Parts: sequence; structure tokens; C-alpha cells
Amino acid sequence: MNDQNHGQPHDAPAPRQAAAAMNQQTTPPFGRVLRSAIHSSAVIFVAAIVLYGLLAAHSLHGALASLNGRLLVWVLGCSVLNYLLRFVRWHVFLGQLGSRPTLGTSLLIYLAGYAFTTTPGKSGEAVRSWWLLSHGVRLEDSLGVLVMERLCDLAAVLLLALLCLSLLGAGQGMLLFGAAAGCLLFALSLQPVWLAALGKRLEGRRGLVVRLAQTAIGAVLRAWRLVTPSLLGMGLLTGLVAWAAEGWGFYLLVDAVHQGTTPGLVVGIYAAGLLAGAISMIPGGVGGAEGAMVLLLGAIGLGSGQAMGVTLVSRLATLWFGVAVGALCCLAYLFQYRRAQQT
Repeated sequence: MNDQNHGQPHDAPAPRQAAAAMNQQTTPPFGRVLRSAIHSSAVIFVAAIVLYGLLAAHSLHGALASLNGRLLVWVLGCSVLNYLLRFVRWHVFLGQLGSRPTLGTSLLIYLAGYAFTTTPGKSGEAVRSWWLLSHGVRLEDSLGVLVMERLCDLAAVLLLALLCLSLLGAGQGMLLFGAAAGCLLFALSLQPVWLAALGKRLEGRRGLVVRLAQTAIGAVLRAWRLVTPSLLGMGLLTGLVAWAAEGWGFYLLVDAVHQGTTPGLVVGIYAAGLLAGAISMIPGGVGGAEGAMVLLLGAIGLGSGQAMGVTLVSRLATLWFGVAVGALCCLAYLFQYRRAQQT
């Protein structure tokens, strides 16, 4: 617990009894949260299985026949590297804004959030903010970190997709994505003065909508405190390496069934597929991401069966592997929380 009060003034700690009472009032019902995660993931999982079965059951079997256990371990390892790199960034951002849990608890909470990946825009991962309340982390701080994470990941995936378009020779598309990435970085450099003014106008007003608006404004304002050259550079670089790692796993699968492809091109195709899934706003990007990846793989010479099989195996090793890890961590955190309540 050495870094729990990192970034807080030394004369501000509350008495232990008061903090415990506050935690009991703000801690969400973990059983209900866990059931929601399981139900959400189960529904999308069933829908994905139906979709995958209708599209390419035979292709999936053929792709698996071309792969071996060692290769699948490497692909899963790329996914784990993605999770760990993004966790380090999340933990650093939390420390910059105020208090944070110990490293082990922080890792458990972060990974547990992946159980909610199958929600539109991965918005369900904000459940981490509920869990962090019991560790003294303000709601605005944790949501601010979430906002900054999303922006860094969006910029990173855009740049990787830009690589794909440039290698395909799509000059106009490259300019479009480059302009979008430039606008995003420019927006990050602006000070949200108007948001602060709006927050002041809402002070003293009541109502659920007002409270939600105040929380959202507070989160964005806290996120902007992370917009410094060092933190922004670290966040973007971490995102690039993390998503390139998953893209490399995708390349390993493609190369196993169709040798001679360019690694950078395949990594860019993976990133473009992720963007297509995010734009579709379908939970987990199921359908949108797969469709884009299959089309782009076909454009570089893979047969339809190969493209479908590789894409589905990749999604099982990234999206659904993450959901499984998140569900297990949810169970572990629930057990840890209940055990702490009994002592």
C-alpha cells in the first residue's frame, strides 16, 4: 500500500473509520456488477458463435489445421503483452492524478474490466471506476484516465491503420487518416476553458442529468491534466507498441497460412479492422471488425476461406481471450473484496 496516497497532500488523510464508512457507502454491489458482466459477455458470445458458424465453420477448421500449439501460444502471448503494456500506462496515469491502489490490486481491477469489453465503445470498462472508489480514487480521476486511454488508443490505431493504407498505395485514404490523427492531436493541445465555465454554471443545480454532466465534465478536465509532452508521448507510444503487438500476433496467423505477406501491411489491416469495429458501435465490434479484416486480407491475396479462418482465430485469441481473463479476474476481485469485508 506504499503508493496508495501517491500525489495527495500529507495533511489531508481522513481517519480510518471515516474512510471505511465512505467506502461502504460508495462501493457498488459487486455481485450485481459481476452478473451483468457475465450476462453481457454471454449474449455477445452466443451471437458471435452464431455469426462465426454461419460465416465460416469450415474455414475455421481449415485454419486451425494449419496452425500448431506453439504458434497459438505466441499469439496469446502478444495479447497478454498488449494487456500488460496498457495496464502500466493506466497505473501511471492514475498515479499522476492522485491516489491509486497497490500494484497487485490495480492489476486485478484493470484486467477485470476486460469482462466488459463487449459493450459499445468498450464503455462498460468504466466499471473499474466503481471498484476504485473503495481504494480512495475519485470518480472524476478514474474516468479522466479512461478518457485519456481512449484518446491515446484511438491515435495509435489510426496511425497503424495509416500504415496499412500507405502500403496499399491508397494515397487519398492516407491523407484522410493523417488529417484525422492531426486533428485529434491538435484537439488534445487545446485547453477546455469552455468546459470549466460550463461546470461552474452547473454548480448548485440538482438532478440526475446535472450530476452526470458534472461528472463527465470533471472527468474530461482531469484528463486534460495528463496532456503534457511526456505523458502524452508515453501514452501514445505505449498504445502503438501494445496494438502493434496484437497486430503481430495477427501477422503470425496470416503467415502460417499464406507466406510472403508484409508484416507492416498485416498489422495495418488488423488496426483498420479494429477501427471498423469501433465505428460500427456494435458491442465488441463483432461483425464489423471481422468483415473489414476479411475484405482487406482478400485484397492482398488470401482466399476467402483462409481470410475468414485466420480472422476468427485471431478474434478468439484477442477479444474473447480478454473477456475470459476479465471474467476470471472479476471472480478473484469479488473473492478478495468479500474476504476483506469479513476481516
